[in-house]
Amino acid sequence: MTLNDLAFNVALAGDNGTFEKITEIGWSTEEQFLTETAKRMQTTWSYCDDGRKVMNIRKSNGEAGLDYKFIVKDGWLATLNYPQMELQMDERRNKKTKLINAKWDQYDSDDDWDHDETSATGYSQADLDNHANQCNPNNDAYHSSRK
Repeated sequence: MTLNDLAFNVALAGDNGTFEKITEIGWSTEEQFLTETAKRMQTTWSYCDDGRKVMNIRKSNGEAGLDYKFIVKDGWLATLNYPQMELQMDERRNKKTKLINAKWDQYDSDDDWDHDETSATGYSQADLDNHANQCNPNNDAYHSSRK
């Protein structure tokens, strides 16, 4: 993975990821960051063949999954915030559910679809039925086969 690939992956995370130069966020060197973070998080770094160092921080509440993922490459730190991602996905799901429910709420609860009242399109049910019958080329053949 190149540095550009890493930056792109973090950009896909939107507000749930950061991409910063290690020396610009208060660390003297990359090595100091790696050592101090491993001590503080009480875990180790995984070293990849392409030069990345990866630290996965497991959820502290005992659930499966990750809280954070740190990826270091060439003096840059990518941080992915998984709880924030989950929260945003839940919010989007809830928003979508509310939109769907709002659309269903606009329909009349009356199950009688054969009424002659004017529909939201301005056509009565009889007009809509007549149009459907005219559009069906097999209409006459179908009805004559049923007699």
